[in-house]
Amino acid sequence: MFGLTTNAQLLAALNAIAAVQGKQSATLAAILAQGTKIMSGESDLKAALAANATAISAAVSAIASLSAQLTTAAGDPDADIEAIAQQLAAQTATLTAAIPAASPAPSPAPTGS
Repeated sequence: MFGLTTNAQLLAALNAIAAVQGKQSATLAAILAQGTKIMSGESDLKAALAANATAISAAVSAIASLSAQLTTAAGDPDADIEAIAQQLAAQTATLTAAIPAASPAPSPAPTGS
């Protein structure tokens, strides 16, 4: 039927099929592992994005608050401008520290394997 006339020929053909299936299984396992790695990287990016959004929101709130305080102080000669300036400096330092802390370290570029 397939040109296989002996048990040895049949066994050789089956072994060749098994070898091909083994290679295909290994390739599939590598593809699945890469997919898992990509999904993990996506989760890390989503977490970093959420952390950055929180830092940005806090910065916007702080700037808006200081702007309102400075607007109020501009109309009041008795306002404590120095205290507002110190608050601005402290919040600037906090923001400067928060942005790198919320940013993930860059991942190495993927290789061709």
